[in-house]
Amino acid sequence: MNQYGKHAQDTWKMIAPTEYAKIVDPQEWFENLGREAEQAVGELTYQIAGPDPKDETYLEKVGRINASKMQAEEIVRAEMLTPDPAVQEEPDKGVGDHSAEK
Repeated sequence: MNQYGKHAQDTWKMIAPTEYAKIVDPQEWFENLGREAEQAVGELTYQIAGPDPKDETYLEKVGRINASKMQAEEIVRAEMLTPDPAVQEEPDKGVGDHSAEK
């Protein structure tokens, strides 16, 4: 499983455990989702980066592509790897959490 699938699986377990439990084969489901996300990041990276500016140096290009990839990953995480807000659950209050008592 790639980094995107692992991130999604961890996120679903934490914020949507009921929906996660409904997935018949989580390993396969998140592997597939990770591959789709990886492809989406690759495509989106170059869309965001756009064409090479005239007279751009190698290091400038590396910086532009890296910044575009980080932005693409942020978009893909929000749109593809995070469960829909409708199925997200409130995290359990920790033992000894008295914040509501104050």
